[in-house]
Amino acid sequence: MHRTFLLRSASALALCLACVPAMTAFADVAPATEEMEEIVVTGTYSRSLQAARDVKRNADKVVDSVSSEDIGKFPNQNVAEALQLVTGITMTRSRSEGLDIAVRGLASNFQTTQLNGRSIAVNENVENGGVNGRQFRFDVLPPELVSRIDVVKSPTADMNEGAIGGNIDVRTVRPFDLGTTVSGTVQGSYSDLREKTDPSASGIVSWVNDDKSLGLLLAGSYMKRSVRQDREYSTGFEIKKGWSSLFGGDTWTPTRIRPTIEQEDRKRYTVAGALQWQPDARWETNVDLLFSRLRNDYDEYGIDIYPGDSAAKPRPGSFTIKNGTLVKGTFDNVFTMASRETSGQRHDLYVAGLNQKFTSGDGWIVDMDVSYSKAHSISEDPISRTRLQTYLPLTMDFTRGYKNAYDLITSTDLNNPASYVGRRLEYRMQDSNDTDWGGRLDVTRELNMGPLASIQAGAEYRKRERDYFRRDITSNTGVANVPGASFSSDLFDSFPYNDFLSDYSGNFPRTWLVPDGKAFFAKYWNKALESNPLTAADKANSFNVQEEIWGGYARLNMETELGSIPVSANLGGRLVNTQQISAGHASNGTTATPVRYEKDYTKFLPSLNVKADLTDDLVGRFSVARVLTRPNLGDIAPRLTISNDAPTGSGGNPNLNPYLATQYDATLEWYFAKDAALTGGVFFKKLDSYITARNTQIDVPGRGDIRVTTLTNGGDAEVRGFELAYQQVMSFLPAPFDGLGVQANYTHADVKTEFVTGTRTVRDLLPGLSKDSYNLVGFYELGPFGARASYSWRSAYMSGFGNEVSSDTNVDDFGTLDASLSYAVTENITVTLEGTNLTGAAIYNYGNDKNQPREIYYYGRRYTAGVRAKF
Repeated sequence: MHRTFLLRSASALALCLACVPAMTAFADVAPATEEMEEIVVTGTYSRSLQAARDVKRNADKVVDSVSSEDIGKFPNQNVAEALQLVTGITMTRSRSEGLDIAVRGLASNFQTTQLNGRSIAVNENVENGGVNGRQFRFDVLPPELVSRIDVVKSPTADMNEGAIGGNIDVRTVRPFDLGTTVSGTVQGSYSDLREKTDPSASGIVSWVNDDKSLGLLLAGSYMKRSVRQDREYSTGFEIKKGWSSLFGGDTWTPTRIRPTIEQEDRKRYTVAGALQWQPDARWETNVDLLFSRLRNDYDEYGIDIYPGDSAAKPRPGSFTIKNGTLVKGTFDNVFTMASRETSGQRHDLYVAGLNQKFTSGDGWIVDMDVSYSKAHSISEDPISRTRLQTYLPLTMDFTRGYKNAYDLITSTDLNNPASYVGRRLEYRMQDSNDTDWGGRLDVTRELNMGPLASIQAGAEYRKRERDYFRRDITSNTGVANVPGASFSSDLFDSFPYNDFLSDYSGNFPRTWLVPDGKAFFAKYWNKALESNPLTAADKANSFNVQEEIWGGYARLNMETELGSIPVSANLGGRLVNTQQISAGHASNGTTATPVRYEKDYTKFLPSLNVKADLTDDLVGRFSVARVLTRPNLGDIAPRLTISNDAPTGSGGNPNLNPYLATQYDATLEWYFAKDAALTGGVFFKKLDSYITARNTQIDVPGRGDIRVTTLTNGGDAEVRGFELAYQQVMSFLPAPFDGLGVQANYTHADVKTEFVTGTRTVRDLLPGLSKDSYNLVGFYELGPFGARASYSWRSAYMSGFGNEVSSDTNVDDFGTLDASLSYAVTENITVTLEGTNLTGAAIYNYGNDKNQPREIYYYGRRYTAGVRAKF
């Protein structure tokens, strides 16, 4: 299913090289004929590529863009999936859908996301106990309402700071862009794993008056998705010191193994509005409004097997050890749970923005912008877990490798209630409110004084507040130690599927006991527990973080000629002051004490961007900048979270300083035809205040020693690499081949690091960094017919650090094939057919090496048919 990197990168580069003769020939003849200068690109996707190409060529910085046709005409469920076609971008998925992105190998926390040039509030992870902080959830934005996305890789002084990786600016549709028009799309989407068909619909009504001075727009989108994901995963490998003599030394042993079916029903509702008013050439007003609601209802069926539990008894002489990892063995008395988990999450996003621009006509431009956004994420139906337990004999075998399922062999009947006794009910409430206020004033004065084209200056104020609440309640009343056979039969459900991981051979549980969580909670849950005072753990898990950011900048824009070469540049500096308040509770595991920390820091961030039009078709760029990324909000909160299932915990550090880096970019861009480009670039980022982990042992009464991981500044990191991109419509070919087109890009990123995390020295690793990634797109447009296929691939990457006794987490290389067909029945109506993950690719994780299989994620294929209409 997957090839090696060498084969994949060779195929990508070979495709580009194979096109060079045609590109060169076309470039040679194009200037000689008038007809070549009058090329008109007629295909809709072709036009979108040309529009994105023009944005890149005309920009005063290093930027890549994806336009509305790219977004609307590919089988994208959200904006993250549309962005994966951009050079240097890789995407991570959650239950089949794109969730966040990385730019040039730097993980999602190093990116900033804006909506129409404004900072935006962020919805939080309320599916489990993790806190993501600043990582924007792209699944709350539908692609149908987006006109363009710019990925800025080299900042200018007037831009918001915060992105060491890239600044993602999502531009929604506006009436002046569309004119007076009505358009809509209706689709049905089928998941082959869930075996359900789901509807979706979107529509846009845009009106512009006759003199084009006033425009109004209203847009809406509805999406329903039924998702199923089959997983067999291990939560990690640990060294069990007490078993060292049995194994003949320290040996990595799996802690918990969990065959799981995750079932989710998603509904997303989005409404957007825009007003544009331009009474004359001097005044321009823009108002943007957006509301999005994403509702996730999930139902999870799991069997939790703990060969690494302290109660487990390894059988001497039954073990196979490979490269220090226990890959086969038999255990007695292995703690096991049959679990059911349900929750209903709601993510609301409210956005409002007003922009007023005044152009005097004699060289002055004044631009004022104010914005407000709020992101509310809540476990509207709190997380409810029903646990039954047993102890069983287990033979475990994963010698067949990390792309195969574990063998988990037991003589215990895992489908029989009599094999279990009751354990407990768990209940978790989470509520996160994130608000972002912003206001800025920019003034530009055109100079036209030789090389001095203009000067800009501005000031900005932003206020951000994250209020996060979490509460956990556990009850075993009426449930603990009750024999499973004593529970009435109406407390259990039948196993929902008969094809769990059916593409994988092996001897492992394909079905197991399914408690009906709602029935258990209805009968045994005491709602009075929800009114009890908050525990020390509840207080320690909750926090409030506030940031006030004052920024000011000055920027000088220059235009001149060096010899006969036009050169433009912008040079500037941004001064930013951050005032931070972190409030919460400090806890020793039994008592919680209110704490409040204040932090104030000021940073100066200079930047330089130079652009040279070397020829009519060749553009060179160079940029250097000082950049920062603030720590995740959860990382600077004074919080402490203790795991329910392992002797581990995590905590925040309010005294963290931001990540700081100096970055360099150089690009060469060849626009050899109106519908083509070949570009390349190199980049280098030196981070000098990288944030790393440290471990602390604390004693929690009733739990014993807990290893708590917190964060600290320390260590350096360097990220360097290069990008290549090629796109062309083969309009120079004879009909009917002139509708063929290609889009391809490749990114290589390497890292040099040396820092301490916990007690371990880490060299040449960063979380989320794939060394190689590429995208290949082939398309064909002829008259009413259009076809596209895209393949996106990224190499393996480390997603999480372990420590001296816990393994790392690595994600294997992953590629996915998507495709679409369209046919214009009339000038106004088009039918479409789309497919996602057509090869049925799965995601594989492993530990320190590939002898430690961690996870198999399989979410199947999706097919979508629809009708688009535009009038």
